[in-house]
Formats: sequence, C-alpha cells, structure tokens
Amino acid sequence: MADRPTRTHWHQTLNHWVFWPPFVALIFMVSLNLIDGEAFNSVVSGIKAFIVVKFGWLFTLCSILSVAACAVIALSPFGAVRIGGANAKPLMNRWNWFAITVCTSVATGILFWSTAEPISHLASVPPFLDSQANTPAAAIDSLSVVFLHWTLTPYCIYAVVSLAFAFSYYNMKQPYSLRSMVAALLGPGKENWLDEHPWIGNAIDGICLFALVAGMSASLGTGILVIASGLGEVFGLPKTEWLWALITVAIVVTFLISSATGLTKGIRILSDLNTKGLFVLCAFVLVTGPTLLIFQNGLAALINYAFEFPKLSTAGFDLGGDEWTASWSAFYWAVWLAWAPVTACFLGRISLGRTVRETLVFNLLLPAMFSMFWMAVFCTTAMNLQLNNLTDLSAVIADPARGAENVTYEVFNELPLSFLMTVFYLVSAFICFVTSADSNTTAMASISGRHAADADPEGSLVVKVLWGMAVGIVAWVMIAFANVEGIKTISVIGGFPVSVLFVFVLISLMRMVFQHKQFSRVDR
Repeated sequence: MADRPTRTHWHQTLNHWVFWPPFVALIFMVSLNLIDGEAFNSVVSGIKAFIVVKFGWLFTLCSILSVAACAVIALSPFGAVRIGGANAKPLMNRWNWFAITVCTSVATGILFWSTAEPISHLASVPPFLDSQANTPAAAIDSLSVVFLHWTLTPYCIYAVVSLAFAFSYYNMKQPYSLRSMVAALLGPGKENWLDEHPWIGNAIDGICLFALVAGMSASLGTGILVIASGLGEVFGLPKTEWLWALITVAIVVTFLISSATGLTKGIRILSDLNTKGLFVLCAFVLVTGPTLLIFQNGLAALINYAFEFPKLSTAGFDLGGDEWTASWSAFYWAVWLAWAPVTACFLGRISLGRTVRETLVFNLLLPAMFSMFWMAVFCTTAMNLQLNNLTDLSAVIADPARGAENVTYEVFNELPLSFLMTVFYLVSAFICFVTSADSNTTAMASISGRHAADADPEGSLVVKVLWGMAVGIVAWVMIAFANVEGIKTISVIGGFPVSVLFVFVLISLMRMVFQHKQFSRVDR
C-alpha cells in the first residue's frame, strides 16, 4: 500500500520566532488598554511624545536620505538593471501595477486627510512659514505642506525599501524575508552573513511585522471613522463602539476573502476598481468645485513646494518646542517608516521583470503625481469653502461629535449631487481600505513563514486570518478608547524601531547600486 503524502499544516511552516513575539506584544498591548485604558493611554502618549521630540530628527533624516537615494538611483547605471534578470517577465500590465501601488500605499490616507489637513494648516500655519492664518497666502502654504507629506517623500521612502527587497530577493536570490534587505550590508561575498546569525534576521522580521500591524491598525482606524461618518450622513446612524465594531468586522472579512484568492484575482480586481473610482471622485470635484482656482493654487503651491523643499524637509531637525512639526511632519515620517518594510516587500514582489528605472516611475513618480493632483483638487475646494465662509470646516474638526473624519462629507454637502457622491465616496473608501489591508496581510503572512515562502509568496491563509483579526482588534480598541490620538500614538511607536533599521537598509541598497554586478546571481 503506497504511503500517503505528508500534509503540511500552517503551524509547521510558521517561523515561530518571527510570528509570536509581535503578535503577543500587540495582544498584550490591547489587553492593557482594556483593563485600564486611561493609564495605558497616558503611558503610551508619553512614549510617543518622547520618541517624537527626541528622535524626530531621525525620522526627518530618513525622509531626506530616501529622496536623495532615489535621485542617485534614477541617474545611475543601476537604473537600467532589470529586477529578476534580463529574461524576467512582468507579473502584470502597467495599469494594474500602477493601480496596486496607489491602493497599497497612501490612497487610504488621502481619503481621510485631503480635506481635514489643509483646514488645520489654514488655521495654524507652520511656524517656519510667513503667511497669516486664514488668508489666500496661507492656503498656498497649506497646500505646499500637504504636498510634502503626501507626494514625493513618502513614495521615496517606499521606493528605497522596495528596491532593496526586490533586488536582494530576485537578483541576489536571498530568501523571501525582510532580513534580505540588509544582505548586502557587508559587501560582495558576505551576502549570507545573516544565515550565521539567524536571530538578527528574526528580530528584523518581527520588528517590521509589529510596526506594520501598528501602521495598518492606524490606517484601518481612520477607515472605520470615515465609513462610520458616511453611514451617519447617509442613514443617520450614530457613531458608537458597536457601529465601529461592525465596520471593522466587515472590512476584515472582506479583505481576508479577497486575500484568499491571491494576487492575480482579488487584489488586482479590487485595485483596478478602486483606482478608477478615485479618478471619478477627483474628476467630479474638479468639475463641480472651483476649477480655475484649483489649477491656480495647485501650480502656485507646486512652485512654492519646489523652492521651499529644503526648508520644509529639514524642519524636523529642530523640534525644540515646535509642537506643529512634532504633530505633523515627524508623525507622518514615522507612519511611512512603519508601513515601509512590509508594504515594500509587496511592492518589490510585483516589480519583477521591470527595470529599476521603470520601478521608480510606477512605484514613485506616477503615484506621487496622482496624489499631488488629488490633494490640489480636494484641498483647494475645502479651503475655498472655509475662506469664503460658505461652511465652517474648522468647527467640524473641533466638534467632538463629528471630527476630522466628517470634513469631506461636509464638503460634498456644498457640491451638486451631494447624496449620490457621498454614497460613492463611502463605497470607494470601503474598497480602498480593503485593498490596502489585502496586500499587506498577504505580505505579513509570507514573512511569518519559514523559507517555504520562497515557493509560495501568498503565505498561509490561517496566518492571514490571524493577522487580519489582530489588525482589526487593535484598530477597534484604539479608536474606541483613544480616537484619532490613539491612532497617532500607535503609528509613531511602530515607526520608531523601523527608522533605525531603515538606515542599515539604505546603506545596503547603496552597496547594491554601486556593486550590483558583484551581487547579482541571475546575470552570471
């Protein structure tokens, strides 16, 4: 009688040293919050304040170095290197590649902050800029700052890490693991040094997983608030913990179902629908809003952003008493850094068959341009309503019963077809958060496995479910007990350890750039 094939269970391929430490740490953190939320929030808020003030310079340094690194890479011979070797074939067409990049990076954030952030800056202009609050000049400065936070710099952070992962995994034939990003750190011939010290690699993967769950929980938290506010606008539902819980379950279940279908089905289809929906929303506001002013302010802010880029980018080096920079720029850099490794793992994977320069175009330049246009449209429309006293969006933000998540709906209320577009926006927001969580949960499941992930980058479905549940629980607890401040806190705490790792990833990438022929195994 022939032997039956041995069935491999999910726990047999799980890297326990990578999966359990961040998973248990997150559950422990949530438990403490539930036991004594006030004391817990006081402690973690103090930790966040300490990190931002003492290490805001590190977040700022990482952001500046990422922009410089991308400029060097684009102009270097490394830009012509093909990810996976000369004969590698792309996984998908360019439109799907662009759509997935948009939906797995900052699309969730622009839905939430594209109206609330400029209104906040309009009333409280950054201290290093000269305009007076609530003036047309302040509107230009506000849009310039939004460009800083949501366009070139965050995508450069993603690009640095995704290129480091893509080249090490596909060209250097390193394991499908975040530890591979630093494989080139010691130079050619020493790429396998991490195999001699496996605890270092496990620590890298575990820290990055913790950071991403923190970042994903923050993103999901904003998504829950946005959707709850939309349901309130459309159906009059009150914002309660139970409503937030139901929305959390709906998002988590949907992205887990999508994730189970794999990259070429669920994620590709959702990102395609999502991106087209975003284009429709942007076109509607452009046409029905102050069209001429949008182009005027957008161009003026772009020029201002270009000339003021050094000042804007380096403000985080001097945080002494600068509450604005600590609350905004340093916070954003921490968020992007928290997301970067695991998100970049996914973005690096879908770069197969493309040159490095193509990757910079589709993973950086085009999404940044889309984000810039989106922000010009929505920010200008919101600030125009505020400056002309057509509605008081600052009051909406200050109202505890409404908050920043209601600002976009208030903007739609001032435009034609408000009910229809509010429903469309609500559906787009739901799909957007599902798509982002889908791709990142896939990457997290892959990283949580042992080197079996090399053959199956989709990862175990059971592990996807566990991470999805963890993200949902953390997000719900943080918004239920700490609201937006809780979201900011967990994002910064997640980004801090990754900022240290980012420096080593950058050094490793620079070695790849200037010694890529010695490192590449596919071209030998």
